[in-house]
Amino acid sequence: MGRLNEAKVTEILIGYVKALMSKAASAGAGEAERFKDACIFLCIAMAVREQTHREGVTVTNQNVNVLDFFTSLVAPELTAEPLSQRPVLRASCLKFVTVFRNQLPREQVGQVLPAICSHITAESAVVHTYAAICIEKLLRVRDATPQADHCQPDVVRNPKASLTGTSSHHGTAGDPILLEAF
Repeated sequence: MGRLNEAKVTEILIGYVKALMSKAASAGAGEAERFKDACIFLCIAMAVREQTHREGVTVTNQNVNVLDFFTSLVAPELTAEPLSQRPVLRASCLKFVTVFRNQLPREQVGQVLPAICSHITAESAVVHTYAAICIEKLLRVRDATPQADHCQPDVVRNPKASLTGTSSHHGTAGDPILLEAF
């Protein structure tokens, strides 16, 4: 149905996203996290038309403004302190950046990259694993968007500093995803 009536289905789903965001604004912290998490998953479901494991999303729904969604919801959540709060929402935000790594401009990625790197030290195994995956995928972005030129020096400059403290968290010892990212 989404392929045949893409514009209409997208319009309906955007209406749901707006309703969930307004509920999140008026809800308590726990409820707001669930509403925002649902919004991220709806946005991913609406926007992705074609993707590969290696390249991420290759074709998006033109009716969904991925960059606007990123700047209004994902980036503020990734940069919010403290890292120990809202682990489910943080993992979803990291997944969003990973999925849309080729659609996000270099400048936008550069602004949140320090926050993404700081998630490596999160206590939640899910969050630091998603952060490691995100960093690894951002480093593999190639010529189509020159993010790799921007990301690589900041991440690779001192990987030991980014890993400091991660070995003391439950679920990090021998984590192959963390090791592969660095």
